[in-house]
Amino acid sequence: MLKRIQILLLISLLAWPAVRGQDIVVEASLDSSLIWIGNPTTMRLSVSAPRDVPVEFPAFESDTIVQGIQVLRQSPVDTVLLDNDRLRLRKYYLLTSFDAALYYIPPIQLKAGGKNYESGHLSLKVISFEVDTASMELFDIKGIEKPPFVIWDYALPIGLVLGIALLLLLTYYLYKRFYKSGGVKEAEPDPELLLPPHVAALQALDRIKSEKIWTEGKYKLFYTQLTDVLRKYMERRFEISAMELSSSEILDFFRKNRDAQPIYEALKQLLMLADFVKFAKFQPLESENQKALNHAYDFVDKTKPEEPLNTESEPNPKASTPLQDRESV
Repeated sequence: MLKRIQILLLISLLAWPAVRGQDIVVEASLDSSLIWIGNPTTMRLSVSAPRDVPVEFPAFESDTIVQGIQVLRQSPVDTVLLDNDRLRLRKYYLLTSFDAALYYIPPIQLKAGGKNYESGHLSLKVISFEVDTASMELFDIKGIEKPPFVIWDYALPIGLVLGIALLLLLTYYLYKRFYKSGGVKEAEPDPELLLPPHVAALQALDRIKSEKIWTEGKYKLFYTQLTDVLRKYMERRFEISAMELSSSEILDFFRKNRDAQPIYEALKQLLMLADFVKFAKFQPLESENQKALNHAYDFVDKTKPEEPLNTESEPNPKASTPLQDRESV
């Protein structure tokens, strides 16, 4: 009996370091392991570790992960609280390459609790366009020719003259219309400013949803319109100059806002994806476009001011909320 207990203790001591080493898990993955030359792809580096263990992500020198693969952009570290007092930290790297080849990405090293840990290795295939040089026809350099007369060359001065003439006529008309008639009329207010901020934002989102310009490949215009609607809503709802702030500055504001915590992660994913599309020419999937529009709707719905309940009048059973009136995105 004593010998059996000694054997069990020995097995426990030998297995303890292995179990302890499993407290920190490092994973790396690519959105796509096959891309055209010059196109981007996203690499995700994820770390699962105890909450009290500090983690240091790698800083790639000269924005190059390996020779031939460039790092276009790095996202902030995304932190999610897991069960058993653990954290999952994730960082995104937007990669591209301008040389067609099959690249081997060795295990990526990072530090956690002062120790080095590695992810699994990755591979990226970059393919180029084939050019049929045998069928290409070469031409000699042409001599200097006198340019022909083109009426559009004179369009600018003619347009300036006509523009000045129209401006003078408009000034004279306004003078006769307002000053001669007894004073200047007060400018009408913007109809959008007459509506509550969340109502104006939801109407703008409904218009973007009905146009569906992302189905035409206009991803940059779609995400520009989407984020502009949210920024205008933030300026009126939270009284911040959101149109002049960067995405990271907006996230810093809402990270400190206790009421915005339920929708912070969704807003972070939306702004991060929008920056990738607008500045790195990233082409999102159809499901990502739909999800981004859903996040915009949720942000407005969950941060709008609460309407006071009217206890004097009976509730209308036919009344519905804006979310119920809207079709599912």
